[in-house]
Amino acid sequence: MHGSAFAEVQDNVAFDIEKMVIVWSADGTGAAPVVADFVIRTDGPQSVDLIADDAFTVVTGSLVSTNNNPGVGGFPLAFTGSPSGDFDTDTNGNGVLDAGDALSPFQLDADFDVNASTPRSSFYVASNAAFSISAEVVDVQVDPVFTGFSNAFLNLVDVLMEVAPVGAQRTDDGFSYGASAQAPHTGGTQQGFATPVDLLDLQNTPTTLFEGNQRTAASPGSIADQSVRFDVSYPLVGATIGGYDLSLGVVDFGVTVEYTVFIP
Repeated sequence: MHGSAFAEVQDNVAFDIEKMVIVWSADGTGAAPVVADFVIRTDGPQSVDLIADDAFTVVTGSLVSTNNNPGVGGFPLAFTGSPSGDFDTDTNGNGVLDAGDALSPFQLDADFDVNASTPRSSFYVASNAAFSISAEVVDVQVDPVFTGFSNAFLNLVDVLMEVAPVGAQRTDDGFSYGASAQAPHTGGTQQGFATPVDLLDLQNTPTTLFEGNQRTAASPGSIADQSVRFDVSYPLVGATIGGYDLSLGVVDFGVTVEYTVFIP
């Protein structure tokens, strides 16, 4: 009589979805929308980005990469007090004053004045967990003529961050997102942000600008559906000048601000 023959094999299946944040905007070639950051939080001491390439913001309300737009970093101009009405020089909507803008004749009176408008850029985030965002000025490109003026000017440029309205589908450049998203903070789109800082405060000093406490994904949907848009603006402020004035002359330098999305 022979004994029965048998074999055993075991399989350990893990159903463990890590905390993750997906950041999409533009890649180094200017293509958008592209996922260029995929951040996960493991059991280790810090978050890990699985995509090594750099991501670049887009001009707010569009999918135009700030990496491909040579004028981004400059300021469009705002004119106020004209009998013809107030207006902005960025008529083509690309975020800068350039040869593509076209103005109509406008009247001049004693109250007519010029100021700097506010450039804005954006990136998009989808997450299954709470996350934070820090910022740091990592490079300042200065024309030698303005070297002595650069720190003073950086001190006049604030950095403001906000989340665009959520709760309904939104569309930028024909691409829809946000239908299944919620604010990344339970207090709403205006909560979780630090007190505004200026660019000089961020020079070589990473500073947390946003701390969320919930995921962006509110209901089932695609990554785009579960995404929110973060808008960053750079208003030129300062009690001494009240913004830009022609007496400041030509300003010619650029600033690279690096935003880091991470899971605490």
